[in-house]
Formats: sequence, structure tokens, C-alpha cells
Amino acid sequence: MSVIASFTVLNAKLLPDFTADPAGVLAAHGHAVSGEYGWSGYVVLAVLDALEDRGISLSDTGPGEPIGGPDDDSFYTLLSPEHRRHLPQLDPAGIDAAEFKAIFDEEGLELDEHESGTAGRETVTLFRDLIAALADDEVLVVHIG
Repeated sequence: MSVIASFTVLNAKLLPDFTADPAGVLAAHGHAVSGEYGWSGYVVLAVLDALEDRGISLSDTGPGEPIGGPDDDSFYTLLSPEHRRHLPQLDPAGIDAAEFKAIFDEEGLELDEHESGTAGRETVTLFRDLIAALADDEVLVVHIG
């Protein structure tokens, strides 16, 4: 099964409505992030776990708690301006390709060391850039599914 990741910006005042009807609120009010993420949603999950292991929680309390998706195999996590505190730690050069390879191997992803380094660095960079670009009244919705 293929798992994709999508990234959408939403006005934070819509969070109560979003929790009740995530897909509907995103369709009506979300603004998809331009550009294309070329890696599997499994890469995003593995990078989120790896960052968590390093003490960088992008799924912590408050709006960062995962929200169930439209089926059992998907979910949403919200990143807010509060996550800017992690920006200095979201340095893609801080994790080498071999470490990303070990992380992805543990998750059952079949990427060679070069691909692992590229996928990991691109994902960390994406998180860093998207969090930095959030306005104070916005959240980033990461949908994995």
C-alpha cells in the first residue's frame, strides 16, 4: 500500500471545525503548500520518529496531537508557530546519511544510503521551512495516508 504525505496551511481559528471534519475543512479552507513532496508518507513518519528520538517533538501537546484521518490507515498532525522553538535543531546536516539509512531500515523502507540521506535531509528541510513560514494565526496540517 502506498502512503502519501500532504501539507496544507489552515487558519488556526478553524481548528475546532477541523477536529470535527478534517477533510471537509481542508477542502473548503486549506491552502495546499506549493511544490511537490516526492517521498513516501512512510519517510515522513520515520523522520518524525527520528526527530522525536532526538528530543525534537513535532507531535507534542496542544495542536500537535495526531488527529484520526478518514480511515484507520491515515492521520493528521498539526504544526503551529509554537514549533518554531525547534527551528535551530531542524538542521538537515545534523543527521548524516548513514543515520537516516539506519532509521529507514528499521522502518522497513528500502532506500540505499544516498537515497536515505537525500530523503531525510529533504524532509527535515521541508519541516523547517514550512514551520518558519507559518504566520502567527496559521497551522500546518500534515496528512499521512
